[in-house]
Amino acid sequence: MDDGAAPMDPLRPTLAFERDALERRRSVTLHGVEVPVVSPEDLVVYKLTSERAKDEEDAGVVIRRQAGTLDVELVLAYLRAAERAQDRSDIVASFDRLLASARRGMKAGE
Repeated sequence: MDDGAAPMDPLRPTLAFERDALERRRSVTLHGVEVPVVSPEDLVVYKLTSERAKDEEDAGVVIRRQAGTLDVELVLAYLRAAERAQDRSDIVASFDRLLASARRGMKAGE
């Protein structure tokens, strides 16, 4: 049965990052209901550490929309830790590329 409701991914913190993300969550009102949501910084980290092309695209959208207010150092700290934990070396480079693209877009729109 499709009631039109959007699927949700509940967050069950197991890692330090996830516990921190839970503490940084924000509340938004959707249809009169307060709903906790992940911060833009944490969403970028989640998306870039997933290894799915669609998630990298999603991260790019968040970075473009939040480029002027995104806490870049916070994102980088968690992405560096994720690279070590996942034995990867591409995550920070992806973020840097997406951020540079977002900043170029901001300058072009001035």
